[in-house]
Order: sequence, then C-alpha cells, then structure tokens
Amino acid sequence: MSYYNHPQGGYSHNVVGGTRGRNVLLTPSSSPPTGPIDDPPSAITRRRLRDLMTEQARKNNPGATPRNDIELLLFGGEDVSSIANLDTWVSQHRQDAIRRHGSLEAAETALREFLDQEIETTGLTKPSHDDPEVKYLSITPHTGASGIALSLRFWPGAHSRAEYYMDFVRSDTREPVNVPKGYRLWTIPDPDKPWLQIVSMELYSIEKAHGIPADKIIPGEEKFVLRDGLVCQLMHEEQVVMRFHVPMRPGAGGAGVQDQHPVLTPQ
Repeated sequence: MSYYNHPQGGYSHNVVGGTRGRNVLLTPSSSPPTGPIDDPPSAITRRRLRDLMTEQARKNNPGATPRNDIELLLFGGEDVSSIANLDTWVSQHRQDAIRRHGSLEAAETALREFLDQEIETTGLTKPSHDDPEVKYLSITPHTGASGIALSLRFWPGAHSRAEYYMDFVRSDTREPVNVPKGYRLWTIPDPDKPWLQIVSMELYSIEKAHGIPADKIIPGEEKFVLRDGLVCQLMHEEQVVMRFHVPMRPGAGGAGVQDQHPVLTPQ
C-alpha cells in the first residue's frame, strides 16, 4: 500500500537539493540519538484479528461494549455514535451476513473463524510509549522551528510489504502531533547510489493522501507509511532540515528470497 501519490491523483516530483553536501544521512534509534546506529533484526509481528478489533472498538466507541462478534466487527470498524437506531443497524448487518452464508449458524461460524485468524499487523495503530520496536530521530534545530523540540518516530508495519510508519512527536513527552506547519517530506536518491533513482517525490501522510483537510485530522493521528531502507529528506518551507534512512529489516518485502531467477554478478 503506497501513499506516495498526490491526493488529487497525480504525484509531485522534483530533484530536491543535491544528493551530496552538508546534509548528513541519519539513522533512527530506539532513544534520542547521539549518532547513527545499526538496526537490530525485527521479528514479523502477528496478532489475532479479534484482539486488534477489540482495541479499535474501545478506541472508536469508548461508551459501547460489543455483545457479539458482529458488533465487535462493526464497532471496531467505525464510530457508531451518530447512528440513530443502533440495534436496527446491527440487525440489518446480521441479516446481510445470514443471507450471504445461508443461515445464522453458518454466519456466526464464518465470523468467528475470521476474527480468530492471526494476521500480520500493519502499523496503522500508533504504538505505545514503551514499545521496544519504536525508534526515534531528533529533528535537527533549524531556522523557523517552533519553540517545542520535535522528533520523528518510526515503527514497523507489515514485514511482507516492507512497510515502516512515521509520525512527529514531542521530544520531551513523546506525545504524537500532526505534521507541524511548514514541514514537508521527500524521498530522495541514496547519496551512495544517486544514479539508481533519478527523481525525488514528495510524500504525503495517509490522511492527506485521502483528502482529509489538515484542520479535520484528529490531533496526534497523522502518520506516513514509508518503505524499509528508503532515503528521505525532511524540509521546513524551502529549507533542508535533515536526511535520514528509514530502518531496514532483514527479509522485509521478500528481500533476499531466492526464486527461479537468481541475480547474477559479472566476473
């Protein structure tokens, strides 16, 4: 799943600055960094879908407790507080499931098996402060920065799709904030191999890519989905703030998997 595209359908590309010069390429760490560090291997995270939906149901609808699996699925998927007749709405979904599966028993069995499956977590849910897989990168002080010290926070998404998520947090409390005014994020060529990627692209948050206006995004919920190993450049207005590598997990996205067409090296 990629959110590099512009929310209006196209994408913006441009060569941002140069790939050589004063900007040091940084690596996120699990604590406020003092310099680049190596990234330890990260295991594939799998959880029961039921547990994830239970967490989402509490978050979406703190005043409602699901009484069965159909309600768990519905309450975990959206905020139901604005639905006028909740029981009727749930009943309609239950009847749809019965028609689809042929009977109430078959529908309940299918839903139970669906919720009890283990899935690879995507990273869309923001991590807790003490999550050991979270990494941080302090934003380099720069002209025009606000008085609040900020950091970038990184946490792993789906290993099979090489997804890594990122947001902005306060450095003192590590509380997430939405993208502060004036900040922009770009993917740029790797300074060690600039010839492998000719253009740079501006990256948009998931929320912005879905067309949600900045003032309508829930405070602290804005986030980016990146790719393992991606080289990025953070800008404030037209000023280059810093460049960094997104953490890289062994085997992410199938890297290193051999198939019937091995990659050969000239001798």
